[in-house]
Amino acid sequence: MEKSSIFLPKELSGKPDPFSRKGGTVLFWFLAHQENQARVPSINALSNLLRLSPGTIHRTLQELTKEGIFKTVGLRTAKHYYLEEPKELFLRWIRKYRGFQALRKLQLAKQD
Repeated sequence: MEKSSIFLPKELSGKPDPFSRKGGTVLFWFLAHQENQARVPSINALSNLLRLSPGTIHRTLQELTKEGIFKTVGLRTAKHYYLEEPKELFLRWIRKYRGFQALRKLQLAKQD
């Protein structure tokens, strides 16, 4: 039986999902370290710390910067991201997770 999904694949939706497994690692780091915003590492330093590619980190943060959740300071390689709206980030993450749970239940029900 073929699986169906209400979510479009990333290549069809046109924008990356910042709440994916790897993106979630980046977001969790920012939520866990929000009281220490004065010492936010660069993307390359964060990449080494989290063992993720700089591109993954950049795409995750850039998508949420467009939505006003993160703020940037600096240019190019000296750019740093700051969590501007931690409550909004957390609420969006919860909504995304609940949507995934509902979809998973629907897929399991269709298989039976």
